[in-house]
Amino acid sequence: KPEFTNSYEVAAAGKKGNFDYDLALFLNKTEDRIEQVIGATPNSFTFKNVSNSETKGLEARMGYASESGVYLGLALNEMRSKNKDTGKSLEFTPERTVTLNVDIPFNENFKMGLLTTYIGEQEYTDVVSKKVNDKPTKVKVDKNTEAYTLVDLTASYSFGKNMKYRVHGGVNNIFDETVDNRLGANVGTYTFVGASMDF
Repeated sequence: KPEFTNSYEVAAAGKKGNFDYDLALFLNKTEDRIEQVIGATPNSFTFKNVSNSETKGLEARMGYASESGVYLGLALNEMRSKNKDTGKSLEFTPERTVTLNVDIPFNENFKMGLLTTYIGEQEYTDVVSKKVNDKPTKVKVDKNTEAYTLVDLTASYSFGKNMKYRVHGGVNNIFDETVDNRLGANVGTYTFVGASMDF
């Protein structure tokens, strides 16, 4: 069945000179939370209603735009979560996420950007085989994923009347950071290209 959430937030935003900022405190209370859980067969997973939960925390962002057009942004998400039924933290919910982005316009046509994202540890439950009374037995154990940092590089070039044409591309995870397999597929470093046109 669908989960139901009551959300509460107090926020402030402003700008002074070349600086801008956003700050928010939030509280989410969820009934019948849907979570990924271990399936009936080995290495399989499914989704089901498992608990009532609560998440609360702080979101903060600050940016600086230089006279030359360079923009520097820093954002922090600090969050605490709780499964109200077990008292444990929610699975796959990092306590801390930090992003740092730099956007550099070299001229009116060509721009480059660098984005760095830090994702903190995440708790989850795994099933392992152990011997209990000399018999192989599957038991649940609490584990943590490793924290990781991804660095992405992007570039774009706009041209034509009113800059209506644009080509763009980039390299994601340029340092080939390893991401815990439990969080899903990790393709490592990869490149992408694209094009767009405004009508």
